[in-house]
Amino acid sequence: MLKRLLDLPSDAVFMGFGLECRISGRYFCRASSPHERADNHWLDSPETAVTFSSWSDARNAEASYPTSRLVLMFDLGDEIRVYPAR
Repeated sequence: MLKRLLDLPSDAVFMGFGLECRISGRYFCRASSPHERADNHWLDSPETAVTFSSWSDARNAEASYPTSRLVLMFDLGDEIRVYPAR
């Protein structure tokens, strides 16, 4: 039903929830080194963004970054589309 509402093809794959910075439009990523907050960063492309499979995990992450908003991420094969989650 959600794919239909967003006018996505039926083969679009839901990747999960992500965080987008409301100021810069960048996506939340984690460095591959120790998972300390200082290692986290924001990138322009959603391809390397952290995705959360559960709404509660995404909400908890959003609470740690006040300038972020939750987004839905879909893989269409040749592109990733991002939509506001609320």
